[in-house]
Order: sequence, then structure tokens, then C-alpha cells
Amino acid sequence: MRIIICTNEAENVDMKIGRVYLHLNSIELYIRLFLLITRVGNKKATEFNRNLDKLKQGQIVEVNEITNYKQLSSLIKEYNQTVKGLNKALVIKEDLIDLRHALAHGRAFTIEPLTPSKNPMTLLKFTDSKDNKTTVETSYIMTKQWFDEQIERTKTEKLKVVEACRLASINNP
Repeated sequence: MRIIICTNEAENVDMKIGRVYLHLNSIELYIRLFLLITRVGNKKATEFNRNLDKLKQGQIVEVNEITNYKQLSSLIKEYNQTVKGLNKALVIKEDLIDLRHALAHGRAFTIEPLTPSKNPMTLLKFTDSKDNKTTVETSYIMTKQWFDEQIERTKTEKLKVVEACRLASINNP
């Protein structure tokens, strides 16, 4: 199998993957911020976040909603449970986890020169193996339409969490 990625269209695909990833990353950070605000109030959350960019590698810090090692799947469940009391319309879709895991742990490739309109990339994610076999858990054909849908979907969910942070900061001074 030859894997070839070239042309200006490949750079466009890189940018689109980056946009989806950044929306997913922002969703996680805003969920963490929302949970921190609801636990300690906006003033303490703001004080902590004001110094976040000053942290250095190797520095020991207190565990809180920003620094804990919880996975995105459990964070989304916790967020959804908490935000229901604030505004049910701000609940986000848990299937974002599948997209995030596919991008983080999957294999994205094309066999021929990448041209999203004629020869889009494929994204595959496999399960853990058992008896030397695995199952294709996720399979996406990364067309222009697919990218547009994922960018819009992740952006929409991110904006819900941003609004939840705004409401939480008002309700938890």
C-alpha cells in the first residue's frame, strides 16, 4: 500500500482536521471551567485560571476540575448532569467522544493523491484485539461535506458550553 498526501487540497484537509480538533479541545476546557465555576464560584475559578499560563513543567499543583485526569467521556456526563439544572438546552451530545477518539487513536489515510472532492481520506479506528483479531469500531469517509458537518457540529456544542460557563459565572459569583 502506498500512502500519498500531496497537493494544496491536503493542506486544506489539515486545516479542517485542526478546526475540528480545536473545537473538541475547547469543549473539554470549557466543560472543566464550567465544573470549576459550579464547584468553587466564579471568583475563585477566575483567580486559578489567571495563573494557569504561568505553570511550569514539573510544578506540583492542587487537583481541581481543570487539573484532574478525568477523561472527556466522564466530563461530558458530569457536565450534562450539572447543566440540566441550569438550562436543558445546553446539554451536549455524548457521541462527540466517538469523533474525538477516532481523531486521537484512529488511522487517517488515502491510497491515492489526496483530493477531497475525488479521493477523500478515510479515518478508521479499531477496537482492542482479542485472539489476534480486531473490529473496525469507526469508519469515516472524510469528504468536504463530512468536514463541514463535523466543524459545524463541534462548534455548536462548544457554544453551548461557553453559554453554560457564562450562566454559571452569573449564578455562582
